[in-house]
Amino acid sequence: MAEFSDLGEHCSDPYCRQKDVLTRTCDGCGAAFCRQCITDHSCSRHLVKDKRVVLCDKCGTALPLVDSLTPQQALAAHECQPVQKKPRCAVCRTVLTFATMWACPKCDKKVCLRHRLPEDHMCAGIMGCAATARQNAAAAAEARARMLRVR
Repeated sequence: MAEFSDLGEHCSDPYCRQKDVLTRTCDGCGAAFCRQCITDHSCSRHLVKDKRVVLCDKCGTALPLVDSLTPQQALAAHECQPVQKKPRCAVCRTVLTFATMWACPKCDKKVCLRHRLPEDHMCAGIMGCAATARQNAAAAAEARARMLRVR
């Protein structure tokens, strides 16, 4: 036990003064206390660094408990913004992230990488082009038929 005599500190409580290897330091006054005395310590400044919070059920925001507010009072005073819904694929409805989202340059639909090809997500841009192409092909066939009749 002699080799460990230089480790640890004495508790700052004048009635305890127990030597403890794992002392706890008060955030308010900086005094070192043993495990039993830190909770009984009557420092008025330790509440300055109090980091207790309550979580809002609607938006998930952490609300600090300041000025001796109860959790119910802190929640009542909080004006929360409801959480925005996450974007989903227009085809399969899977949740899109920054890495898995593809915005189609033709129709501006947000789809997953699996449905990034225009044929896979029924692209309005390509469907419009296909309809125009069909109309042009029909008009060309009609013109050819007229030309063949004239000859």
